[in-house]
Order: sequence, then C-alpha cells, then structure tokens
Amino acid sequence: MTLSSIIAFDLGIAAAAIAPGPAFVLTAQTALRTGKSAGLLVAFGVVLAASLWLNASFFGLSAFLAVFPQTEFILKIAGGAYLIYLGVMMWIHAHQPLDMTNVQTSKNSHFFRGWLINITNPKAFVFTSAIVLATVPQNTTLFHWAFLLGNHFVIEMSWLALCVFVLSTRTARELYLARKIYFDRGCAIMLVCLGVSIAF
Repeated sequence: MTLSSIIAFDLGIAAAAIAPGPAFVLTAQTALRTGKSAGLLVAFGVVLAASLWLNASFFGLSAFLAVFPQTEFILKIAGGAYLIYLGVMMWIHAHQPLDMTNVQTSKNSHFFRGWLINITNPKAFVFTSAIVLATVPQNTTLFHWAFLLGNHFVIEMSWLALCVFVLSTRTARELYLARKIYFDRGCAIMLVCLGVSIAF
C-alpha cells in the first residue's frame, strides 16, 4: 500500500464523516438536548457501525471482484454518480434549516441508537464501498487494512466528538445554524469532487 492510497482513503473518510446526514443529526440532537456524554456515546455507536460497513465493503468487494472483475468499472461509475448526486442535492438544499425533529428518539441506550441509525442506512454501505473501491488496492494485507480502520476511527470519531463539544454550547449552535448554507455547500463541493475522482 502506498502513501497516496492512504491519503486518498483518509480524505474519502473525512469527506464522508463531515457530510451532514442522519447520523450527524442524531449526534447533534443528542448533544444539544442531553449533553456531551450522551452525544459522545451516540458518536461511538455511529463510528462502530461505519467500521462494520467498511469491513463488509473490503472483504465482500474483494471476493466479488475476484470472480467478476468486469464489475469494477460499473461500481466505480455508480459510486461516483451517487456521490455527485449527494453533493448536488446538498448544494440545492443548503439554504433549508437543519431539521432537528426528524430523528426518532427511543428508550434504548445512546450508544445503540447511534449504532442503529448507521447500520440501518443502506446509503452508508454505498458510500463506504465507493471509497474502498477507489482508494484501497486489492492486494492490501490485513495489517494494512487494520491500519486504515484505525485511521477511519480516529478521523470520524474526532469529527463527531468535535461536533458534540461545539454544538453543546448555545452560542456555537446558533452560529452554525446561521452559517449552515456555507458549511453544507462546502461539503457539497467535496462530495462532487470525490465522486468525479471515483468515476473517472
């Protein structure tokens, strides 16, 4: 595995982590309404679910492509097109206020809610599959894959933890909501660029 592959993987994970979605909304909602500790537990569940999706992408795609190598081109185009679609839709809807009421609450533990919202999201698998397919060489050893998983955990958990600490403060929350359009459109640009690089 080359340094460029590691950097590409990390950038893909970073783009996936900061793109607002159901997991982000739940983490932010919990931090705002319940506090830092609960928000961090939700974030931990989200990250572990994402790790499961990554493993499924890595091991499943490797076995599948070994039998049907011609599907790699199709998967790259489909994955790239999906990321571009997400970026375009995020740009279009960036002006809409963040809806903090569309995430269902439950009596389950905060960790389980975080894990459940990500493990039941099929788009997460498409997202991680596109990143793994585009950045992880097929001859990657288990040692190097474990290293990449560690990178993923640090990157995504750091981002969600930062969101928890920042959004726990009323002033910061109001500032974010006031600048949401710029944040969302910055993420949209990153998604489109990643999608183009994957597809082509």
